[in-house]
Amino acid sequence: TPKNAVLSCIVKYASFHQDFVEGDDAPDGALRRSQVVELVTKAVSEARKTSMGTRPFFIFHAATGLRNLGANAECVEYMREMLALGVRVDQRSLEAATDAAEAEADSGAVEEFLEAMEDSGRR
Repeated sequence: TPKNAVLSCIVKYASFHQDFVEGDDAPDGALRRSQVVELVTKAVSEARKTSMGTRPFFIFHAATGLRNLGANAECVEYMREMLALGVRVDQRSLEAATDAAEAEADSGAVEEFLEAMEDSGRR
């Protein structure tokens, strides 16, 4: 659907670009990092209402986008929710989540994501 295409575009953009600005001194038209984090978070929320939210490529781009934006806590929370829902999460997404958890010094999340990586390798 067109809506899913837009959601996919938002998370892909965030996962590939890291040239967002910080603070209020942004030039006109420039996206602030906080704005992009908010966009990705909203895209994830909307995607959960459809099957798009459980597609591996969407999860990967959302997780890496949040990680690239320095939104480590949001990345950890998102990936924990996906695992709690029983969604199959690929290795690359779990690696991004593990990196985010390490950056947050969240040893419980690191352990959870490493276990999930081991489990997904056995499937």
